[in-house]
Amino acid sequence: MNLKLHVIAVTFFVLLGMVVLVTTGKIGFGEPPAAPAGAAAEKEPEGFVQVDSASWGLNCERFAASLPPFKPTKEDPTPPIAIRRDNVIRVISSLCNGKAGCEIPITPEVLGKDPIPSCTKELRVEYRCHELDLVRRETFYATARKPAILDCREKSRGAIPGMPAGGK
Repeated sequence: MNLKLHVIAVTFFVLLGMVVLVTTGKIGFGEPPAAPAGAAAEKEPEGFVQVDSASWGLNCERFAASLPPFKPTKEDPTPPIAIRRDNVIRVISSLCNGKAGCEIPITPEVLGKDPIPSCTKELRVEYRCHELDLVRRETFYATARKPAILDCREKSRGAIPGMPAGGK
């Protein structure tokens, strides 16, 4: 059998098979069938926090440079956290990554030993809610006596207990 005849024969049988499937109702064209009664509607997936950067105390960097270096004592052998970019990214990531929203207490107990107690430090966090989302930048202060809140839920959905509706 030559190639042209072979192609025609295969095309004929493929078309015949499709006609049989359509007439028996095994495949169809047009709109998909309606969901059965009582079936849950498919939801848009919620975003989840992915921390890109988290820094505590960068605003006190100049002040920190004027202080003497840390000297451990028997009472206080733990050095303070270093004032540098992303000095608390591990802590913030472990508290928030993969969650729809989270609250972060801005305290030395959570973030690490305060490097400069006399300076009011900023907690700067950059995060995304979806892989292709724009970076969200937030700045929080411990003096506000409120936890830092990262929120990736739609505003119409339920909030974290104690979290205001706007996420701040």
